Amino acid sequence: MERYFEENSDSIENVEKIESSRVILRTREDIDKFVEAPLVDACKIFYDKNIETLLSSANKGDVGHGAYIEIDFRSLSEENKEIGKKQGETYITHGIANKSEKEILRIVFPIDKDTLVEDIRNRSVEAANEFQKQPANWIPRYAIEEMKEIFAYEPEEEVSPEDFIEDGYYYDKEEKLFYLSEEHYLKAKEKIEQTNL
Repeated sequence: MERYFEENSDSIENVEKIESSRVILRTREDIDKFVEAPLVDACKIFYDKNIETLLSSANKGDVGHGAYIEIDFRSLSEENKEIGKKQGETYITHGIANKSEKEILRIVFPIDKDTLVEDIRNRSVEAANEFQKQPANWIPRYAIEEMKEIFAYEPEEEVSPEDFIEDGYYYDKEEKLFYLSEEHYLKAKEKIEQTNL
């Protein structure tokens, strides 16, 4: 984080683009790898509130267009949907491979060549702080047959949970389900506790 705070007084024009496609964040630490410096703190706030961010951008290429954070709108609680509608706009996107449809909430932070990293950081943190903590209902879970499919095993091949744990997945022995990480597992359990209150 030391490098990030040194950059706070820098212009947005000094922030390079992080080349990455849409990824599901396995851990909070992943945010530092996949999110550009001005939006790191805001994305961590969203993560801590169990809100899934799908994509973000705040680099020199966004000058004149605006920095932004995209959220899976349908995964938001009803309260957060209302907050989101006040902060941004939604649009529908269609997946190519599985033809799945998502409704995306895009929150935009206007920027020009004189905008400082600190300005975007402050505005995005203020926006993230408006949202409420919610159940993490977007956390993916996989049965062992789904894992075999993901890893391109033949249907008749024998596998054990350890084969996937070695790749960083977390296995819940009670539910017999895999999670992308132990953090995801704990978030999912937190959701169950909250909905049972």
